[in-house]
Amino acid sequence: MNKVRFCRLFALLIISIPVIAHAQTNALIRDKSLDLTGYYVPTAPVQYGRYELYHISFGTPKDLTTYERKGQTIKTWAPFMMVFSDLKSPEKMGELGLYRENMPRVFCKSYQITLKKIACEGYDPQLGRVHFVGKIDPVFVRQLSNENARPEASDRAVLSGTLSVGKYAPRKIAMSYFVGD
Repeated sequence: MNKVRFCRLFALLIISIPVIAHAQTNALIRDKSLDLTGYYVPTAPVQYGRYELYHISFGTPKDLTTYERKGQTIKTWAPFMMVFSDLKSPEKMGELGLYRENMPRVFCKSYQITLKKIACEGYDPQLGRVHFVGKIDPVFVRQLSNENARPEASDRAVLSGTLSVGKYAPRKIAMSYFVGD
C-alpha cells in the first residue's frame, strides 16, 4: 500500500471513530422476552451530594418498543429511567406519601436489558452524566414471568450493580422490587 492511500485510509478511520462511538452509546438493546415492569428501590440510602436515588423504573415491554420506535413522547417519563430526590428541596404530600418538590429524572438514552446485564446511561443538568451497570436476579425474573404468581414486591435485593452520578465516585447499590400501583 502506498503512503498516500495509507494516509487517506487512516484519516477515514480517525474521522469514523466518533461516529461509531456515538452509535454505540445511543444503543437500545434488550431481550424482548423480559418483562421487568415495576420500580426498583434502594435497599439502603444511596446519596450523591444533595441527591438521593429514589428508584429505577421499567415500563412495560410495549412501552419500551414504542420508545425504541418513536423516541421519548412524554416529556416527564421514559420506560427506563432513574429518579432522584433533592434532599434540600421542600417535602410535599402526595397520594403515595411524602416526596420532594425537586426530583430529577434521568431518562436512559442508551440501555441494555438482558438476563446477563442491565445497563443505562443518561444525563440530567443537575446531576450530570448518570450511568448504571448491574445484574438482575434470574430467580426473580422467573417469578416475574409467572403470570399466576407474579410478585407485587420483594424486600430482598433483586437488582444490583454500580451507579455513577456526575462528579461523584461510583457506588455499589442493591435494589428491591415494587410493582407500583
